[in-house]
Amino acid sequence: GRCLHILLGLANKWLPDLTAAETPDAPVVKMFEFWIGALWLTLYRPEDKPTKRPEVFANTKRTYWTVTPLFADALRHRPRQTQSLLVLLQQLMEMHDAQHANVRELAL
Repeated sequence: GRCLHILLGLANKWLPDLTAAETPDAPVVKMFEFWIGALWLTLYRPEDKPTKRPEVFANTKRTYWTVTPLFADALRHRPRQTQSLLVLLQQLMEMHDAQHANVRELAL
């Protein structure tokens, strides 16, 4: 709960700077790449086994393998945080500029 709260606050604070970033090497772009990794590690369960998922391959063109992206128990009792998280991820997926390509792909 607390970790997710901190991650959401950080992302919401820096989202305008990400939108304004001009290169894929901008520090704020790299911060969001790290942020998405930290988010998935927060929600990932070690007992989840990687599975082959064609829909992931269709979106990224790089890999079939993935784990269950959301730790359901971590989000089930936090509807407001879950909604904020999904809205934020949707905003990241809707970024179409070249400098946001890695962030968009990671958000998928």
